[in-house]
Amino acid sequence: MMFEKIRELLNTVESSASELIIKEYVPILYFGDLQNSKIATVGLNPSDREYYDTNGKSSNRFLSKQSLNVNSWNEISRDEILKVKTSFDFYFSNKPYKSWFNRLEDLLTESEFSFYFPYNNMVHLDIIPVATKNKWGNLSISDKELLISSFGSYLEYLIMESNIEICILNGQGVIDNFQKVFKQTIHKERVIEWDIKTKNKVVKGNCYKMTVNQHNKKILILGYNHNIQSSFGVSKDLVISIRKWIQNEISNFYEK
Repeated sequence: MMFEKIRELLNTVESSASELIIKEYVPILYFGDLQNSKIATVGLNPSDREYYDTNGKSSNRFLSKQSLNVNSWNEISRDEILKVKTSFDFYFSNKPYKSWFNRLEDLLTESEFSFYFPYNNMVHLDIIPVATKNKWGNLSISDKELLISSFGSYLEYLIMESNIEICILNGQGVIDNFQKVFKQTIHKERVIEWDIKTKNKVVKGNCYKMTVNQHNKKILILGYNHNIQSSFGVSKDLVISIRKWIQNEISNFYEK
């Protein structure tokens, strides 16, 4: 079934009229061992750094039309789709973008969940599985809505058709768009301890929590409004506090 989903995504990218998305490299449906994972961290969309280094050269993490010697994703064979799937499954055993993913990994420190060996029981998903030529924050509202309407259904499919039981939403943008995809409002609570104070203002801290019951499956949704990769006021103490909250919620979820 996953083979067909990957082919469908490749064909959707190929047929898309959007000039916003990177088409020469494979879209990234998921990062890590999806079937072995109980926890998914969720972001907005893959970074172009997954494909290119700072000098614009290939990072060799994922396959391209050139590396597969095809002119169109419609030409890709089943054996080549297996190579694509393998690049997703073994992402964290190959050349992961550690400076980004390790910040998420840090939220589950001292637990039995990890992207990496020997656990391999966390996976990363994105609201949309395609990288854009410009950063997500620089896209217009209409461009974002177009991409979500074209590609947002893949997230729900991956969560519902896998063994994922907990989703961790990284930042307000992810939370807002997750609510659009699932057409549900996540309960929000103020966390004063998470406030980020600057000279001119206070960025209030909020946590988000919801339990989704769909297709005879119960999934815990947790989120925090600060992007954990941001350098803007995201201190070590803030990360530790978010980590404690997440791990406490996970413990309570499994105790029930």
